[in-house]
Amino acid sequence: MSYIILFGSARDNGSTRKAVDKIFQNEDHRFVDLRTLNISHYDYEYKNAGDDFLPLMESVVTYDNIILASPVYWYSVSAYMKTFLDRWGDLVTTRKDLGFKLQGKRLFLIASFSTSSPLGCAGFEEPIRQTCNYMNIEYGGCFFDFPNTEFISSIGLTSLEDFRSKLFSDSKIAQLYP
Repeated sequence: MSYIILFGSARDNGSTRKAVDKIFQNEDHRFVDLRTLNISHYDYEYKNAGDDFLPLMESVVTYDNIILASPVYWYSVSAYMKTFLDRWGDLVTTRKDLGFKLQGKRLFLIASFSTSSPLGCAGFEEPIRQTCNYMNIEYGGCFFDFPNTEFISSIGLTSLEDFRSKLFSDSKIAQLYP
C-alpha cells in the first residue's frame, strides 16, 4: 500500500504536522506541503492550467491512499486545502482521465483543533465525504487531534489505534453511508 499526505497547514510544525507524525511514525509515505506549490483558484475558463495542480494530481493518482491533513479553521479546512479541493473541479471537466483514476482509491482526513471543545466535527467531514461519494473514492474517516489530548469523532472510529489500523490495512473500507 502506498500513501501520499497532502498537507494544508499554514505552519510547518504545528499541531496538524504533529498529528501526521503521530500517525505515520515509522510508515513509508510521501509528504506534500500544499503551501510550497503554485495552485491557483478554480477558474471556469481554465486559464490556470499552467500551475502545479495537474502535475500534482498526476502523481496523486499513483498512490493507493490519499491523506488530507488540515487544521480546522472556523469548522472548515484551511485555505490551502480548500483551494486544492476546489480544483478537483478540473478532474470532472477538463481532465476526466485523472478523475477516473481516483475511483477506488482510499481517502482519509487528519485534522487538528486549537481548542479542546470544538463543535461541528461531523460537519467538517461532510464535504469531503460527499466529494468521495461523488467521485467513487472510499472514505476512511478522520482523526481529530487536540492539544494535550486526542479525540476521535469520526463515525466508526474510536481511537488512534483504530484509525491507524484502518489506514494501514489493505482491506476495502466498509462504507459508512450508502
